[in-house]
Amino acid sequence: MGLSWESTNLAKVFKEIGREEGKAEGKAEGKAETLVKLIRKKFNLIPKHYEDKIMILDEKKLDNIIDNIFTIQDIKDIDKYL
Repeated sequence: MGLSWESTNLAKVFKEIGREEGKAEGKAEGKAETLVKLIRKKFNLIPKHYEDKIMILDEKKLDNIIDNIFTIQDIKDIDKYL
C-alpha cells in the first residue's frame, strides 16, 4: 500500500518547516557567538552568566545589542538589553 498524496505533501511541508527553523536557529547562534566575541574584545572578558544569557537570546535582541555595541560603556550595560 502506497502513501497518499496528502501524507507525502504533508511530510514535505513538515520537512520545510524544520529546515527553516534550523536555519533561524543557526543564524541566531552565529550572531550570539559573534556578539560574545565582540564583548570579549571590547571588555577583555565576558562573565559566564552573560555568555549563557546571550547564547539563548532571540535574533531580535541579539541584533539590538550588536547595533548598540559601540555605545555600551560597561559590561553591566548589557543587562538592559537582556
